[in-house]
Amino acid sequence: MRWHALSAAFGAWRWENPGDTRSVGQSILEMRIDCGPGYRIYYVHRGAQIVLLLCGGDKRTQQRGHQTGSEAGGNIVMTKTTRLDAADYLDSEERQVAYIVAALESGDADFVRDALGLVARARGMGGIAKKAGLNRESLYKALGEAGNPEFGTVMRIVGALGLTLSARPTTGGQTSKRRKVA
Repeated sequence: MRWHALSAAFGAWRWENPGDTRSVGQSILEMRIDCGPGYRIYYVHRGAQIVLLLCGGDKRTQQRGHQTGSEAGGNIVMTKTTRLDAADYLDSEERQVAYIVAALESGDADFVRDALGLVARARGMGGIAKKAGLNRESLYKALGEAGNPEFGTVMRIVGALGLTLSARPTTGGQTSKRRKVA
C-alpha cells in the first residue's frame, strides 16, 4: 500500500499536479504524502526540472529536512544524467509479454497504451506500423501520451505484435447482472 501511494505521488508530477504541497521557504517545496507515518518529499524547481533534496522523511525528520534542504537549496550541483528508456529493458519477448500482461491486469487504459507503445518501440515502430496497416506517425500519435486509440486500432497493434487478447473471470466471483430481454 505504501509503495502504491508513493508511486502515485511521483506519478502526479507527470501531469504537473504534485498534490498536497506547500512552500517551506527559500523556494523549497514540501510534498506531503498521507500514508503510513506521513512521508515528506522536499524539492525545488530549476527551470523545467525538479530537483529532489530529501526524499522519504516523515514528521520526525521534518525540521532536520528543512535545514538540510535550505543548505542545499541555493547550491545545487546538477549531475549529468541520461534519459531512461524503458524500451531498452524490454529486450526479450518474455519481458515484453509480461509487461503488457501487467498493464492489462492493472485495468488502467493509459498504462495499457503506454505498454503497447514501449513494446512497439522495442521491436521497431516502423515494422509494427507496417504490420498494423498504419503509417509510423499515426502509430506514434495513437500510442503517445495524449493518444486515445480506437479499439480497432489497439487490436491491429496487438496483432502486429504477434499477440492476442483473451478474457477470463475476475477473482472474487464478481459477475454482472443480466439484462432482461423484453
